[in-house]
Amino acid sequence: MPRSQEKLARSLVQNDYDQKSIPAIEAEIKELKDFIKDYKTKNCNSVYQKLASTRRQVVTPLTLDDEVYTAAWLDVKYKPKKIPDDVPKLITDNNEQVRSKSELIIANALKAAGVPYRYEFPLLVDRNPELDAGTDFCELHPDFYCLNLRTRQEFVWEHFGMMDDPEYTAGAIEKFQLYMANGFLPGKNLIITMETSAKTFSSKILKDVIQTYLK
Repeated sequence: MPRSQEKLARSLVQNDYDQKSIPAIEAEIKELKDFIKDYKTKNCNSVYQKLASTRRQVVTPLTLDDEVYTAAWLDVKYKPKKIPDDVPKLITDNNEQVRSKSELIIANALKAAGVPYRYEFPLLVDRNPELDAGTDFCELHPDFYCLNLRTRQEFVWEHFGMMDDPEYTAGAIEKFQLYMANGFLPGKNLIITMETSAKTFSSKILKDVIQTYLK
């Protein structure tokens, strides 16, 4: 083909490649579906599920199903931070008091999505991890400490709700940097959301965050 039709030539070659790729993609999808189907019937958890109920009571399973794992994760005891008496009484669907309307919305959205969480769970972090001394620790209480049940990965979720307040913003940045210095990184195991009085936290973003990191 002449150079003047180079664009058309590239399009034809690309289309030929795409058409040849379709059967390979379909075959790969079939293999993945077959693997998932086979895995569900042959993994360690399926062996436990097939035991008689009387035997399950005396056996310690090698892996925990989602229900048992969630119950054990939520059963961890901790002392939450005290909420001052003058803070408005905002009670979540899990019957716990939170500090703000945004936290109430997030908590109820997590519950509705079936995401286990601990409110203001204490995390011990090093103020100066680069010194390798391990002598200057402090506690952080993230708004939500969440569990992705599918991957069994834990996430810290901090919602910064007054980012138009300079003093609050400075504290938020300091906290953010402290998280990162201790291995809590955005997109890996740290979720950061924020809002101002003029730009509130949208329900769409909330749903997207939960679906992306916690489902």
